[in-house]
Amino acid sequence: MPALEKNIPAPGEVEVFDHKYRLTTEQYYAMSEAGIFGEDDKRVELIDGEIHRTEPPGPMHSRGGMRLFRLFDKAIGDRFFVSYEEPISIVDGTEPMPDLLIAKGPESAYEEKHPTADDLVAVVEISKTSLASDRKWKSSLYAGAGIPEYWIVNLVDKQVEVYRKPSEKKYSEIVVYKPGEQVPLAFAGEVAIAVSDFLR
Repeated sequence: MPALEKNIPAPGEVEVFDHKYRLTTEQYYAMSEAGIFGEDDKRVELIDGEIHRTEPPGPMHSRGGMRLFRLFDKAIGDRFFVSYEEPISIVDGTEPMPDLLIAKGPESAYEEKHPTADDLVAVVEISKTSLASDRKWKSSLYAGAGIPEYWIVNLVDKQVEVYRKPSEKKYSEIVVYKPGEQVPLAFAGEVAIAVSDFLR
């Protein structure tokens, strides 16, 4: 058999090639500074070197996000850095943008950098149309980064899902809180937030 034929797939075999060019975080920000992203491209995330467009928030999502930000900031703002819709740096080429993040304070520590996975104590996603991907894809991403707590404010089922104990790419503990119950902020001592305060 001629040497060139050795790499030809047999009938029924398929060869898979990854032809994607994956961006570094530095390249991603250089694109942003060059004005490549327009007004319609502001809600994007960099995941594994690929740019993902996120869905624009509806009124319920936006109001819920700001309400939750105020609740967290009032309850623990003096001890932690609480931010709304800010990117987090996981590894080079991966900067998701959760709806809310809680990082070890003070705020001045993040004047020249985004919080990293090691800085974070919790991230929050407010979910309606994105519920399925937030439960699977985002959960795997955050668990793989070792973020201690991941909250999903579930606007579909009117509940808060708290994921804890990250291992590999999944959380081994999931607790669901309903209206009338309080969600403890394990990272902040005895502090808790009532589900009804932000699921109105």
